[in-house]
Amino acid sequence: MAEVLPAKQDAFKKEYSLKTGDDPVEEQGFFVGKQGTASWGVDFRVFFEPKEEWVIESFDKIGFKLTSSKKKCPYELDFPAIISSEELFWWLVDYGYRLGNNDPIEFSEYEENLKNN
Repeated sequence: MAEVLPAKQDAFKKEYSLKTGDDPVEEQGFFVGKQGTASWGVDFRVFFEPKEEWVIESFDKIGFKLTSSKKKCPYELDFPAIISSEELFWWLVDYGYRLGNNDPIEFSEYEENLKNN
């Protein structure tokens, strides 16, 4: 999910479209136009449900800290884990994930996509 202030939405949409070939859709509830004048501009959050404890430990080891756990997020998404990270968000987009709900992507599919691009 990306929370994007209205002043930053065009730049975000352009970058997302360049990377994915798709336009982010606000109605999905995952690209949210925040009102106000907050200084951050864009807030990237990755919501997920780790099936094993080692998943969170692995994220921690490579520098992605769990920012929330066992809480309901404010967007009516019910995932037990949230990591707020622009780097992780764009890495996952490059891997093949998109805004919204995603099924797991096998590494072999990612490798095949790299070969074809």
